[in-house]
Amino acid sequence: MKKFRNVSAMLAIFLPASISAADYTVTVNADGTYDPVWLNIQDGDTVHWAFPDRRRSVVRVHPDGSGFPDWCESYLPFDPNDPNEFTGPLPVASSGVFALGPKEEGLRSYASGDVSAPCDESNAIEVNGRFLCPASGDMNAPLQEILDADGIAGVFLRFNWNEVETAPGVYDWSHLDQQIDRVVKAGKHYSLSFKAGKKGRPEWLFDDLGMTRFDFQDVGGNSTACGVEIMTLADPTEPIYADRYSMFMQAVASHLMENSAWYRALAYIKPSGANLHSHENRLPKNCEPTCPVCNTEVWAGAGYTPQGLYDFYEQQFADIATAFPGKSMSYQLIQAGFPRVASATEYLGCPTAGCETSIPGGTEQTTEILTFGAANHGLDFVVQHNGLQKDAPSTCHSTGSHPMTGTLSDFKDAPGGCPNPYVLAASAEGQVTGFQTNNPSKIPLAAGLDSALENARVNSDAVFVEAYEAILWQAIEDGGPLDPASATPRTLYEWSQVFNQRRRKAHFTSQGLNDPHPNTHSHTFTRTIGPIGAEIYHYVDPMVCGDTPANYGVIRIVP
Repeated sequence: MKKFRNVSAMLAIFLPASISAADYTVTVNADGTYDPVWLNIQDGDTVHWAFPDRRRSVVRVHPDGSGFPDWCESYLPFDPNDPNEFTGPLPVASSGVFALGPKEEGLRSYASGDVSAPCDESNAIEVNGRFLCPASGDMNAPLQEILDADGIAGVFLRFNWNEVETAPGVYDWSHLDQQIDRVVKAGKHYSLSFKAGKKGRPEWLFDDLGMTRFDFQDVGGNSTACGVEIMTLADPTEPIYADRYSMFMQAVASHLMENSAWYRALAYIKPSGANLHSHENRLPKNCEPTCPVCNTEVWAGAGYTPQGLYDFYEQQFADIATAFPGKSMSYQLIQAGFPRVASATEYLGCPTAGCETSIPGGTEQTTEILTFGAANHGLDFVVQHNGLQKDAPSTCHSTGSHPMTGTLSDFKDAPGGCPNPYVLAASAEGQVTGFQTNNPSKIPLAAGLDSALENARVNSDAVFVEAYEAILWQAIEDGGPLDPASATPRTLYEWSQVFNQRRRKAHFTSQGLNDPHPNTHSHTFTRTIGPIGAEIYHYVDPMVCGDTPANYGVIRIVP
């Protein structure tokens, strides 16, 4: 009898020369069941999930001992370092029409004639026997009609820093979690930002951390009016402020990762923290001789410098990239949004002759931030402007050119109404871009929204557009084209598909950006335990789970 020198030589006689990895397909049915429910695979095999529509996903869960359907609430934490973290698909650079979630007041719809409605329907938007009442819903809570609509890709959830971090290192996640749960159940994506400006600043920055309060004149936009309120802010260029805001963003990431379904559905995390009234990146910057407060003088006295601002954003971008792996960050720009201050004695409006010589140009600081954001974070750094207009002229430099070509000076030369030139320049340089429409006072009707979306389609490479809830609700309730009189009438769903189809083109996919709304998902599994026993993983679709015991799937990695 032949003897073998070692076990490996002996096994070579009885095993094939190589074992090829296998591919398996699991069909995800419309009711959330799986075929097959149980799947036995081996190390190195790949599983493909085929979805009935593009809203669906698979999320890892752990049976908690209480029995099904409680498994639907037993999502495992998201672990990017686990070779078998197959939760997905994970949206990158998500596309389509997004709803701008309510900030100061929530909306609610009522049937015409409902005497319980807290507003007068004669002054409200009314469609097909229903109307909207402002301030009747929860702040931060999107309308359910928005979440249920096929034409909505996701929602932008806008929170204040101080309503989540209530004291240093103390967090109240309850309202945030509630809204994310609603988004997940609807099969949508969500974007997230935390304002630190007016109404968003934590008082504990001053009371507990000892930061200095600085009072600014409450002036909005580019207005030269003095305003009637004083806005109290801390200086975001102080290292302690930058550290605290970055620590907060890292805490947000850790919290979202506690629930795989929450982290999966996140589309964009939006850098913020240096704010005025909105979540956009800007600070009080006006200095009008007739106003009691010169904002630039206050910043100069606080020690503000452009380099301090750059340090703040570079730190935040780096921390977001580390804390939110696989996610896109969307920078909401205001091109001339920061105070023109060079030093304690050099600032816009300073009284000494020649003291304004070295101050930064109006758009210089934003341009620098956009430059190092793209250079350091590539396609993960998305550029967005929140002022997309309707009725764009037909003479925009970018009209009909896809992908974009040109330079910032080309786009600046375009007439008013064309999309923001800094966004267009970012597109021409290869960045992913998006927009938010003007507010409802400037786009009051669905036909105006149609015109703004056409502006983005023809004159930009934007892959997403955010719009206000009230106008989207009007379009959803009507159900037909946003503007039946337009050259190409499109419903809200058809408009979302316009941007989804753009996002799937080679211009983006050739750069490694996969479809953010795929109808399949794949993962190659690695056996991580010893040679004995099966390695078992359970999963569900958070959009459709809990109806029957068959609404879960199981992967068994066998020896």
